[in-house]
Amino acid sequence: MITTREASARALTISVVTPSYNQGRFLERAIRSVLDQQVSDLEYFVIDGGSSDDSVEIIRRYAGDLAYWQSERDNGQASAVNIGWSMASGDILGWLNSDDFYLPGALNTVAAYMAEHSEALVVYGKCMFVDPAGRPFAVMGEPFDGHRLARGRQMIPQPSTFIRREVWQQVGPLDESLRYALDYDFLVRVSRICRPQYIDRALAGFTVHRAAKTTEDRAAARMETLRVAQEYASGVDAILLRLITSRARIYHALPAALRTRLDAIRRLPVLPD
Repeated sequence: MITTREASARALTISVVTPSYNQGRFLERAIRSVLDQQVSDLEYFVIDGGSSDDSVEIIRRYAGDLAYWQSERDNGQASAVNIGWSMASGDILGWLNSDDFYLPGALNTVAAYMAEHSEALVVYGKCMFVDPAGRPFAVMGEPFDGHRLARGRQMIPQPSTFIRREVWQQVGPLDESLRYALDYDFLVRVSRICRPQYIDRALAGFTVHRAAKTTEDRAAARMETLRVAQEYASGVDAILLRLITSRARIYHALPAALRTRLDAIRRLPVLPD
């Protein structure tokens, strides 16, 4: 296996996987955002779960630029990422959902940073929240805080996160039993063997739309994240997490109009229709 020191002495290669299912509305933007990165050593996988929309037609248009693609029934999003990453040969692994996109220069920024910082096993940057038309309305991402992560705070945006392949080999695979918190669970496990490094730059866009599962089922997503957090938390973090979980249950039981007013008071971004 190539060591981190050996990899840092040459240009790092990057492997990206896009899991997709019936996201033809956004899929071409995601694919183009990867292929337009102008990275010479790029390996790109698109793992489609057997879409019934025009996704396969879109993927076929770019098949010549892909290392591998498939469209068949799988075990969900985590399964698709596991399939792609298990085939990947790159030094750096990325995961970009089909309704998200990389910003120009993102992959070169990450490759340069990880080549210069051989100790960096996990790197992440900021992520823009955009509406379905691509208009930004918020930004996510902040310096790493292990205690806040342990208490269910997701400060590491999944689309803007990149890991060295040896981290995946040590910590993976993603938990295929999880529907919403698969990235959170994986990043908690990763953070137990290394400290994720933060780049103060937006690297990706995250599309908020009503068909997205974390938007449509926001309460279920939050409660699954807190349940996963409880499996790992200990000491003071575990005590505080119980309080946070109780507060979340009360919040999500409130009428939608009242939750919106509370979000405004807390200065949380208003999600677009």
